[in-house]
Amino acid sequence: MEHVVERGDTVVRIAQRYGTFSSNVVTATGELPNPYRLKYGQTLYVRPIGDTKPTTHTFVPGETVARIAAQHGIPSRELLAANPGVDFNSLIDGQTLLLPVDAASRTIVSMMNL
Repeated sequence: MEHVVERGDTVVRIAQRYGTFSSNVVTATGELPNPYRLKYGQTLYVRPIGDTKPTTHTFVPGETVARIAAQHGIPSRELLAANPGVDFNSLIDGQTLLLPVDAASRTIVSMMNL
């Protein structure tokens, strides 16, 4: 679920608003540099309680970020955000990547700053 941060929002309040845990806002979103200092207008993607396990993709040589993203129906930037610290120029055969959405339900579990 998408949420645009408003004045006075906190991770806890956002989680309560969507009926989930604050940990689903922080860990489900990947990088949240400082969960105590949200920025007005920042876009968060919140994972609901019933969708706590992200899906994965196993890399096969020859694949690209664009191809993997398209295969799972997600934007490339969300695939990148769901895998902080992964060097997409040096992937190896069999490497597991986290997908930012459950392909079956299309529930977004990644975070990005606009």
